[in-house]
Amino acid sequence: MEWAFGISLPLQPMKHKILILSTVVPYPPDRGHRIRLYYLIRQLLTSFKVGVITMAFTDEEYNNAEKLRNHLPDIDPLIVVRSPAHENPVARIKGFCSSLLHALPGRPRDVYYHTQKQLRRAFDEAYRSFDPNLVQCVYWFTLGAIDTLVTAEVWIDSIDIHWRRARTSLKNNSKRQLSMLDRLRTHIIRSNEIAAYENVDRVLAIQETEAEILSSVISTPVSTLPISCPIPERPLSRNPEPVICFIGPMDYHPNRDAVRFLVDSVMPRIRAQVPEARLIVIGRKTESRSLPHDEWMEYTGHVDDLDSVLQTAAVGVAPVRFGSGVNVKVITMLSRGLPVVATGTAVEGLPLRDGIDFVRAEDADSFAGSIVELLLNPSRGEAIGMSGHSVVRSSFSWETNAPEVVRLYRKWLE
Repeated sequence: MEWAFGISLPLQPMKHKILILSTVVPYPPDRGHRIRLYYLIRQLLTSFKVGVITMAFTDEEYNNAEKLRNHLPDIDPLIVVRSPAHENPVARIKGFCSSLLHALPGRPRDVYYHTQKQLRRAFDEAYRSFDPNLVQCVYWFTLGAIDTLVTAEVWIDSIDIHWRRARTSLKNNSKRQLSMLDRLRTHIIRSNEIAAYENVDRVLAIQETEAEILSSVISTPVSTLPISCPIPERPLSRNPEPVICFIGPMDYHPNRDAVRFLVDSVMPRIRAQVPEARLIVIGRKTESRSLPHDEWMEYTGHVDDLDSVLQTAAVGVAPVRFGSGVNVKVITMLSRGLPVVATGTAVEGLPLRDGIDFVRAEDADSFAGSIVELLLNPSRGEAIGMSGHSVVRSSFSWETNAPEVVRLYRKWLE
């Protein structure tokens, strides 16, 4: 740039423009996929222009999208597409049948898994007006909303591998007929998911194990983009009681399975040795009769002030027996200095050492024994909680990872 009086100033580089396409409203950041997306957007806004198209399935999600607009006003455009799919059984059936029909011939050209026509129209309009350098789809099935020829890079943030989660859930299905249906569903999801990954420029994985799995079955470049979230500088100051804490919404099947396992198999063993022990389940509670109940347990539902509930907790638990991605519940508990007893599945992708940063358990006896030991030996629990806090703060802190995320995006967009 040169002014009339002859002084030359360096041209400022144009900001890349990133359009994020999601079926998940990234607010509030109170569960894994929302936490990942909300803080990723915050990171990207420090160096890029970011637009977001998101679907809202309920009035609550629509209101949350408006709150997102207030919390991150630099998002422009922010387009909210309302959809009745999660409240409309007919829409769910149509989505499943469409997935089935497009999976049977082999690898589908397009993925229609619950994709709405409104989302496609919104994308077409936003793409023409925003003119992004990168379109980033959150979850593989949102790729089906791109119904126009795009010249921008297209990436998919996998969040987790859907077919892997479906496959591991089969191990816990004892009903043969349901198992056969689940196997068919897993095959359909795997076919569609791989097809989506093969048709983009880059796939983002949340942890190294899943990046390796994806790289073994697709030719598209796979990059690891770890989750980032606020980690307190110091562990929470607690006054622990014999309270065992589980964090996770009850509308997610692996969480319901974990709570049933705790109530049916683990807590009776614990209470035989520590009769005053109680279980607290934190997270959105579904109105389901299938959820177990007992006098020594409590469902808090969603809580705005998590620390106030965790102040009395002595042990955090994550008996997750199937799933994929990264269990943010473990990061959340360790970030408060809470000692955690968890399965290997629950801590996959986390750089934690058994017996130092957490305690690993895989069955009811080992879970109960480990929890009882921590209840009766609070000094060991405090040491494990302190060590776990140090690990997650160094690995997942938003402040630490934000510059690295920006660097990676600039590198990949070159």
